[in-house]
Amino acid sequence: MMRAVVFTAEGDLALEERPRPEPGYKEILIETAAVGICGTDTHVFDGEFEGTVFPLVPGHEATGTIVALGEVKGTSGLSSTDVCLSTSWVSPP
Repeated sequence: MMRAVVFTAEGDLALEERPRPEPGYKEILIETAAVGICGTDTHVFDGEFEGTVFPLVPGHEATGTIVALGEVKGTSGLSSTDVCLSTSWVSPP
């Protein structure tokens, strides 16, 4: 299990236990050491970002250690003990 901050509704948040995900193709699982909240996250929380669907897990500015690698073709250059920094959770197809 892992913990996640969840925006449950406009102006409301909760700390929830979530199942630990398994990384899929071209994905990695990061054990988070620290995460930032960006300006967009604050606007979402305040209800100022039109089209937001709750609940959602904010945060895309994180640092941590890779703990699992999904399937990759060839060598990715990553290992399961690398320290990494992410500013986006979206990867190209």
